[in-house]
Amino acid sequence: MKIKIIFLVLLCSSMMMETTKNIDISEIYKVQFFAMGGVGFSGEQTLGEKIFSLIISQDNNLKTFHKVYIKGNNNAKVYAICL
Repeated sequence: MKIKIIFLVLLCSSMMMETTKNIDISEIYKVQFFAMGGVGFSGEQTLGEKIFSLIISQDNNLKTFHKVYIKGNNNAKVYAICL
């Protein structure tokens, strides 16, 4: 039973990492809505929040969020000021 649980945890974490690898950061300029935390029945992160997390992990995140605030739509601007 413990092995099954460990396998499921590893499988889910690898799936989450895979989804963040293929995200284009420029998509944050035109996000459809702002949401933090789990959304919907499955509690998934929105695309905007995934991109937000990727930008936070970068060294030049202040410059990136400044660009997002200048060029992005209103929803993107909210992500930018959340830094």
